[in-house]
Amino acid sequence: MRDLFKYLKPYKNKFIFSIIFMLGFAILSSLSLSLISPFLQSIFYEKSALGGADILNRFTNWILIGSKWNAIIRLQIVLVSVFLLKGVFGYFHRYLAVATEEGAIQNIRRDMIEHIYSLSLDYFHRTKSGAWVSRVTNDIGRIERSVRNGLLGIIRQILLILAYFCLAVYLSWQLLAVTVVIFPLITKLVNFLGKRLRERSDTVQENIGDVTSQFSEGLSGIKIVKAFAMEKKETEKVLHSSRKYFKSRIRFERIGLVGTPLSELIIAVGICAVISYGVYQVFNQFITPDRFIVFLACVISMMDPLKRIPGANVNLQQGIQAMNRIKRVLSLMPTVVEDANPVRLFEFKDSMVFKDVSFSYNGGENVIRGINLKINKGQSIALVGPSGAGKSTIADLLMRFYDPTSGYIEVDGVDIRKIRIKDLRKRIGLVTQEPFLFNDTVSNNITYGEDTGVEDRIKLCAKLANADEFIEKLPDGYETMVGERGVTLSGGERQRIAIARALYSNPDILIFDEATSHLDQMSEKKVQDAIQKVLMGRTALVIAHRLSTVKDCTRIVVIDEGMIVEEGTHEQLMKRNGLYRKLVERGLE
Repeated sequence: MRDLFKYLKPYKNKFIFSIIFMLGFAILSSLSLSLISPFLQSIFYEKSALGGADILNRFTNWILIGSKWNAIIRLQIVLVSVFLLKGVFGYFHRYLAVATEEGAIQNIRRDMIEHIYSLSLDYFHRTKSGAWVSRVTNDIGRIERSVRNGLLGIIRQILLILAYFCLAVYLSWQLLAVTVVIFPLITKLVNFLGKRLRERSDTVQENIGDVTSQFSEGLSGIKIVKAFAMEKKETEKVLHSSRKYFKSRIRFERIGLVGTPLSELIIAVGICAVISYGVYQVFNQFITPDRFIVFLACVISMMDPLKRIPGANVNLQQGIQAMNRIKRVLSLMPTVVEDANPVRLFEFKDSMVFKDVSFSYNGGENVIRGINLKINKGQSIALVGPSGAGKSTIADLLMRFYDPTSGYIEVDGVDIRKIRIKDLRKRIGLVTQEPFLFNDTVSNNITYGEDTGVEDRIKLCAKLANADEFIEKLPDGYETMVGERGVTLSGGERQRIAIARALYSNPDILIFDEATSHLDQMSEKKVQDAIQKVLMGRTALVIAHRLSTVKDCTRIVVIDEGMIVEEGTHEQLMKRNGLYRKLVERGLE
C-alpha cells in the first residue's frame, strides 16, 4: 500500500480536493434525505409536530411558512438546489479522482517500461515475453481499477456512510445504537475475505501471465506452427493455461463474490431490528413519524455503500498484489551497469582486444574460455566454428550485452566496462541472424536509433546495402509501411534494410552475426554482395557459415568449444588440415 501512495504523492493536492468534494457530495446526500421531514409535514401537518429549536425543526418551520402550496414550491426549489450542488460536487470529485489515478498509473507504467528496457539481455532470455507484457497490461490495469474502484471507492463509501451516520445520530442515537451492532460483523467479514483474496490473487495473475505468454509465443512463430501443422497443439497449450486461469479465477471470485450477499443478509437483519425498535419509539412518542422515516431512509441509504465496500476491497487487494508484483520487477537490477564516471567514446581509433576472456550464463559452465583476440582498425575478422561454439557470444560481449566472467575487453586501450554504454553501442553497427523490422516505414526503419533522418543519407545507405533497387519498386517507396516484423518483405529484403540501418549511424565497427544463414540462394547472393561492399576499409566482426563470406576477410578465427583453436587467412588454414578445413569440406561454402 505504501508503494501505491508513493505514486499518488505527486498528485496529493488533486487527491485531497477530490476527497473534499466527495465529502461535500456526501453531506449534500444526507441533506437531501433530511428534506423528507418537511415534505411529509407539509402534506400531513399544519405545522411542525415538534416546536423545538434544533436545526432540522427550524429548517422545517421555515419551509412550512405560508400556505401548503408555498411550502411545497419552496421545498422543490431547495430540492433542485441541493441536487444541483450534488452534481457539481460529484463532477469535480470524479474529475480530480480521474486526474489523480491516471497520473499515478501513467507514472507506474513509465517506471515499469523504462526499468524493463534498462534490464540486461539475460533477463529477457530467462523470462517469457508474455510475462513482461502481463505485468505492463494486466497488473497495471488491476492497479488502475484498484485506485478507482478500490482505494477511492472505499473512501467514497466511507464518507457517504459517515454523512448518513451523523444525520442518524442527530435524529436518534438510541435507534443508531441498535444499527451499529451490524458494523463490527461487516468489518470482520471484510478483513477475513481480504486475507483470503490476497492469498489467491498471486496465483490468478501468474496464470493469466502464462496464457498471455503461450499465446504470444505461438503468434511469434506462426509460420513454423502452420508449417508443421501444429495449430491444434498450440491452441491446446493456450487452452490448458486458460483452464488453469479459469479455475484459479473462479476460486478467487467465489471468495470475493460471497462478500456482497453476506453483507446484504447482515444489513437486512439489522434493518429489521431497527424497524422493530423504531416503531416502538414512535408508539411511545420518543420520535416523530417523519423523523423515524428520515432515520430509516438514512439506514437504507447506508446499505448501498456498505454493500460496495467488500467489492471495493476485492479491487484494492488485487491492486496491492499487482503492485507487489510490479515492485518485484522494479527491484531487479541490470547485470550490466554503467560506470559511475564513464569514459566517452566518440571514435574508434586503434584496436579492440580480448584479454583472457571467459564467460558463463548464470554461473554455469563457461561457454567462452580464455579468448585472446586483437582486431586492429580496418581489419575484418571472421569467426567460424561448429554450432554452439560461442561465436555469437563473443559478439554479444563486444556489444556489452553481457560482461565477461573473467578477463576483459578493451577498445583503444580502455576497458569497455568503463566506457559509456550508449557511446560504445553507437560505434558498433549490428546485423543479426534474424533481422527485426518495426511496423513502420522503410525510411524510419533505416534511421532507427537516430533522432532525424536525412533523405540523401538514407538512400546512400540503402544503395550500399543493395536495397535501393527493391525499395524504389514498393508502393510508396521509402515511405512504405513494412508491417509487423517486416512481414510484407522477403527475408533477403529485410536483411538488406537491416544492413542499411546498421550503416546509417556511420559506425566504426560492423558486426554481422550469420546474416545470410536463413536466406535462399538468390537473396543470399544479394546480401553477400552488400556485405562485401560495406566491408571495404571497415573494421568488422563477421560470424558466418558460408565460405564466400569469410574467405576474403583479413583473418579467420576458428572457435571450438568456446576456445580459439586456429587463426589465419583462408589459404593458411586450408594448408594446416585442421578444423577449418574439415568445416569447409563439410559445407562451409
